[in-house]
Amino acid sequence: MQLPKGYVTDRKYPVIYTLDRQSLFPIVADYVKHLGNETDEDGYDLGTNSIPAAIVVGVHHANRGEETEPNFEGIGYLPGPQKLYDFLTRELIPYVDSTYSTSGYDVIIGHSNTAQFVTNSLLMEKVVFDGVIALSLVEGSDGFNERLENRLKVMGERSYFLGYGFKDNEFNDLAKELSGKLDNEGVLISGYNANHGDLPVVSLLDGLKFTFRDYRNFECLISASKFVDFSVAQYVDDYGQRMKSHYGILTDINEDDYGYLIVESVNNRNVNLFNELIKYDEQKNDFEYQEIILFHYRKELGDLDGAKSLAYRMLSSDEKMMGRFLLGQLDAFVDFFAKDLAVPLEAIEFLEKIARKYPDSRLTTSYFIANTSRAYNVELEKGKMSLKYCVEHYEGNRFFDEKDLGELE
Repeated sequence: MQLPKGYVTDRKYPVIYTLDRQSLFPIVADYVKHLGNETDEDGYDLGTNSIPAAIVVGVHHANRGEETEPNFEGIGYLPGPQKLYDFLTRELIPYVDSTYSTSGYDVIIGHSNTAQFVTNSLLMEKVVFDGVIALSLVEGSDGFNERLENRLKVMGERSYFLGYGFKDNEFNDLAKELSGKLDNEGVLISGYNANHGDLPVVSLLDGLKFTFRDYRNFECLISASKFVDFSVAQYVDDYGQRMKSHYGILTDINEDDYGYLIVESVNNRNVNLFNELIKYDEQKNDFEYQEIILFHYRKELGDLDGAKSLAYRMLSSDEKMMGRFLLGQLDAFVDFFAKDLAVPLEAIEFLEKIARKYPDSRLTTSYFIANTSRAYNVELEKGKMSLKYCVEHYEGNRFFDEKDLGELE
């Protein structure tokens, strides 16, 4: 058994039961350890947190052939597998639930014979497992195949991942047949360039991610934000409730996710959503976005008035960092005024104000004044004077070289 790093009893964890402990447990435990990691170590962010932190339980087989013998002729378990199923559902799961802090969301994984075993669990009168990952599923009787197909069409909130290898002869026919018949978001059938033995290594990562596909999934945000009564606070609360209902866990939107959601609002030019996300994120996490970041976001959003206001706010600030931002991104501000706002005269005026406030910047501000003057045919005399200054006082810099000056002459 593997418990999540930093396991605490006041938190709930999904449980992943892995049959074929000797071969599958090390792979599953390793993937879950990295996918569910939330920690930093020695200053390095190792928190992939792609799935919830989970408990992994490996199930050893005393006699695998007897315990996992597939029922090729019909539906249900043969006597040996029935004993294994009873052990899992009547002894092991209750023991784990009573001993550890579990969330009630249980996943089971199997390969080859055990793939048929875990798949058959979906056909029981009472389905115990919320997620099933089956690898190299062999074809059964027509009755089994038909009933499985019908079951997979109505999975509800459960999930079923079926992985098969292109080189895994006889263990891929059913998967290929089913993949063309099913259109259910709770079912994923994936093929890999793998044989029977190496399929688990190449497919389990996808199986685990699919099983927890709703975790940190915010694809519905943009469409939800278009409703009149939408609020970020309500969306965050709904997300938490959805995770509790689905996986039995208490979780929240993390810092990285806010960054992603903000970029999504920018990409969709959704100004209202952007404003709400910034406000909610700053209030909840007690910090302020830097003006330079907001300037670029506003510009990309098409909120030119907002971007312009931020540009002048940075110019009027006495903070040293603001000056560094202005001087380090002169080209961006020139493009903003001259191209986005289509006011090259104001671009020159903005540059002149920067030069007066930061005298050491005269060389680079003079270059951009000369360049803007020529490109837009404005303030030509001022442009000539600025170019002359650049030629006479040239020093190496990140914005232009002597060749650039020659092209302006």
